[in-house]
Amino acid sequence: MTAVAAGCVGLVLAALPHHLAIEASTTAATVQNGHVFSWSKDGSELAVLRVSDVAVLDAATLQTRRTLSLRALALGEHCFAAVVEHRNGVQVVGLGGAGSVLFGVEAGKDGGYSLADDCRHLSSCDGDSGAVSLFDGSSRIARIDPDPRIPGPNQVGEITADGRFIAWSFGHGGGGGTVFQEFARRRRFVRGTFGLGASIAPGGRIILDTGKKYYGYAASNDRPRLVAAPTGRTLHELPFPRAPSSAGGDLHARFSSDGRLLALGLDRRLMLFAPDSGEQLAEVKLPGEVRDFSFDRDASRLAVTTAAGITLVRILP
Repeated sequence: MTAVAAGCVGLVLAALPHHLAIEASTTAATVQNGHVFSWSKDGSELAVLRVSDVAVLDAATLQTRRTLSLRALALGEHCFAAVVEHRNGVQVVGLGGAGSVLFGVEAGKDGGYSLADDCRHLSSCDGDSGAVSLFDGSSRIARIDPDPRIPGPNQVGEITADGRFIAWSFGHGGGGGTVFQEFARRRRFVRGTFGLGASIAPGGRIILDTGKKYYGYAASNDRPRLVAAPTGRTLHELPFPRAPSSAGGDLHARFSSDGRLLALGLDRRLMLFAPDSGEQLAEVKLPGEVRDFSFDRDASRLAVTTAAGITLVRILP
């Protein structure tokens, strides 16, 4: 393993008069292939999904504590577990210690998987039919077939952290979008189609519409906006650039688990917003292009993967 490179890679931002500042304080160059994170319940450890294993880091220093030989398909953002292939299905394996099997399900290995924060609810998207199954432990409790009115064969359904909603992402002709369905009602939760990578806040009150119609956040896409659910009414249009400084950059979005904060990343910029008001709260420039990020449980830190490695961003009140 490469040694951790510590030091300040961004400045504390105090210029925005909105009561928050953020500081990018530590970068680890060891896990630059990691794109998906999982935080331990107490926030002391951070797991990173890599090509052939899962690295568990000290969440304060980003030093590697242990490596688990798991070819993981997905990580649970806050349940500290991984979805791994196993015989005719998949298993959910805890990431504490040496790892222990929590439960297994019979599901296809070529679809998408999402774990809810309770570490019990697992969604599995069939790669052939596009149907999404919801499991409570080993028991399948619901199945939703893709809406035939949604164009395009490349449909993927991901469960939200609270286990209530599916975000259907689809692509066609180089473009695409996202719709939302509620598991309990098995129907579209909010009318309308949103941009690729759209996200719904915990509780389902607000949707972040990325405005992305095409892969790569090009100038032809719309500006990101916050939308009321389930009415689809625009609440706020966010002051975000229509095109990044480098061609082909992607817009990444994530709500905190309490719904209080929204983070947007594009190119080397990371920005924080208040979803209720649409106000920009803070911004920091990172050492490389943003690839993915995740809030910890209390929304005091963000782990960010960039082209330069992993950066820990502290949110200062």
